[in-house]
Amino acid sequence: MNELVLIKHNEPVTTSIIIAKETKNQHKGIVQLIRKYTTEFSKFGLLHFKCTGQKGKKGYKTWYELNEPQATLLMSFLDNNEVVVEFKVKLVKGFYTMKQFILNQQNNQWLDTRNNGKQIRHEFTDILSLFIDYAYSQGSKSADKYFMIYTKLVNNTLELEPKQRDMIGIATLNAISLLENTMGNIVITEMEKGTYYKDIYKMCRDNCVEFMKGLFIQKPALPKAI
Repeated sequence: MNELVLIKHNEPVTTSIIIAKETKNQHKGIVQLIRKYTTEFSKFGLLHFKCTGQKGKKGYKTWYELNEPQATLLMSFLDNNEVVVEFKVKLVKGFYTMKQFILNQQNNQWLDTRNNGKQIRHEFTDILSLFIDYAYSQGSKSADKYFMIYTKLVNNTLELEPKQRDMIGIATLNAISLLENTMGNIVITEMEKGTYYKDIYKMCRDNCVEFMKGLFIQKPALPKAI
């Protein structure tokens, strides 16, 4: 989900190991900074010290878990360079994304919307299974790829990253459901008419283009039929 920010103690955190690695600093130096300013770090919450393995034995490792203000404080102690600045941006995004994820999981309306979206997605994939058989019957050599192509079509239309649906807001979840439901109806209707499978996909693609126009947003290029 998010390689830089994790959920611990029911809040988003990062670790001294991650910060050291991403800023290209020695972990020992990062730990020394944290210990030097323990009082300051503790003003922003409990300072969680972690270890694994047995001290003095191979595999023994220690690190600190830092919440968002603690991580921000630590980053303020590091000299800015291209690598550090780039990581700061990624870390800010990581904390924002994870906080949104936690908020979404606690929101009953979001959960209802997500569950409804899963049902629509299930119905859509059932339709795509029929469409794949239909495409093969019309001469397609690689129709199995249409699961990926239609998913990419929705993601590109809404500028979503793969596996991001558990971390987006209600409005975007509803937009996904609308697109998938509309395309599912297009596919079923056109298959009953005997429409050529590539033309069916183009109709769905055109529907996404019209959807984008309605949002008044310029989106990335959409995948073509195969």
